[in-house]
Amino acid sequence: MCALVRHWWPVSLVPVLNSVVFVPSAPVLVPELAGPGAHDVDDVRAAVVDALRAANATSDDRPSRWLVCGDSVGAQPDSRLDGAGTFRGFGADRVVSLSGGGGDGPANPDWPTSMLLAGWYREAAGLSPLTPTVVDAEASSDQIAQIGASLRAELRNPGESVSVMVVADGATSLSARAPGGGDEPLAHDLQGRIDAALSDADCAALTALSSTECDRWGVGGRAVWQSVSAAVSGTRLTAQLHYAGAPLGVGYTIATWTAVS
Repeated sequence: MCALVRHWWPVSLVPVLNSVVFVPSAPVLVPELAGPGAHDVDDVRAAVVDALRAANATSDDRPSRWLVCGDSVGAQPDSRLDGAGTFRGFGADRVVSLSGGGGDGPANPDWPTSMLLAGWYREAAGLSPLTPTVVDAEASSDQIAQIGASLRAELRNPGESVSVMVVADGATSLSARAPGGGDEPLAHDLQGRIDAALSDADCAALTALSSTECDRWGVGGRAVWQSVSAAVSGTRLTAQLHYAGAPLGVGYTIATWTAVS
């Protein structure tokens, strides 16, 4: 774990972007799912909440709007993100919402895992409602470019300050505790490049991630990171790494990119 500030990249500014906060898509961070004795992820959970709260208070005026971007893993084809979602499928009927309201119907267990986590993070950090973008984990480069353009349009809406929560995981096979086991040097190498890219606000490095390599080592966040990179490419950014580790054998990286004028 470390705290590190990098210099901004000398490129043009997207005017209304406040911050982009990268957080894990890890249900074990929800206390009701982890159980009272699961302390391995306490630092990860605290770093997520602290990073989101800090992004929400980086100026005198709170960000007027939050977007959230995550992958589609865990979702049913007809899943809707209005109303409430629930972690029931993970063993606890913990209800969450992207908007702060529960809606009229029963909580939906078929949300993408990333959106369930986003709902819990929103509540834990005290954020305003989240506008979701769900990215197919196997999205092609053309689809990623289209999603990036759509997100970029959201960031150019005059008169608004917008922050983005990005929910995604890194490599598996980082220790014997990883799903399926394994401690693979090539997975560590890939995760090191992911950590470096997120800690340096290096959009080019994220865009260069290979789908073949990421699929081999279980990286769930590739398409999501590349979509967000496409949206903010050309923005002058500072980058701060809050956490990088794999307490359960999966790469968790928490970082904030902040737009500067």
